[in-house]
Amino acid sequence: MADVKTTPNASGRRPPTAQAFVLEQLRQSIVAGDLLPGQALRQDALAERFGVSRVPLREALKTLEGEDQVVYEPHRGLTTHPSAPPTSDSSRT
Repeated sequence: MADVKTTPNASGRRPPTAQAFVLEQLRQSIVAGDLLPGQALRQDALAERFGVSRVPLREALKTLEGEDQVVYEPHRGLTTHPSAPPTSDSSRT
């Protein structure tokens, strides 16, 4: 996985909050196939990858869980949805 600590968004700037930044990066990683369907998501590794603490990462993961992009499995943790469909700006609420 590539290091994305300094990756700006499409407008050339990083989103205003760490949560927004991580959410955007996770969505891009799912759509691009960097995070495969059914892949385990390890919070410590993702927090380090994105250069944020685990708090904004957890909030972003909760948002993605609500969008059915990630799935929480008791005693196993979070994984990407087994058949995660690509997200688009029009599908977000």
